[in-house]
Amino acid sequence: MLVGVALRRSPANYSCHLQNAGYTQSDGFDDFREAYCNLSDGADIIGYCFYHGQDLERAVAGGGLYLAFGPVNASDEQTKGPEVGRIIVEELRRAGFDVAWDGTFDQRIFVPRFDWKQR
Repeated sequence: MLVGVALRRSPANYSCHLQNAGYTQSDGFDDFREAYCNLSDGADIIGYCFYHGQDLERAVAGGGLYLAFGPVNASDEQTKGPEVGRIIVEELRRAGFDVAWDGTFDQRIFVPRFDWKQR
């Protein structure tokens, strides 16, 4: 299950390193920061994207999937956050997903039609 990705400077190079992004957005960010700090080569990572437990529950119930995202450094949220969001939205659309997002860091990315399949 893909829960979190680290966005590297090359948009074609994403790496999954989280298996559980907590139950809330704050938990997910803490999990990202912990994983990031444990990387031996994190210099080229520019941001993150994840969904958390509450997002998963909503998606399974048919309410779409919200994605949290942002730059590595929280102090860059308003300046670099939208850049990270654009990368994620472009990749989601390239994969065929409908995406709703206002282009700012203040709004999470939303995938309104997300048919969750449990195996």
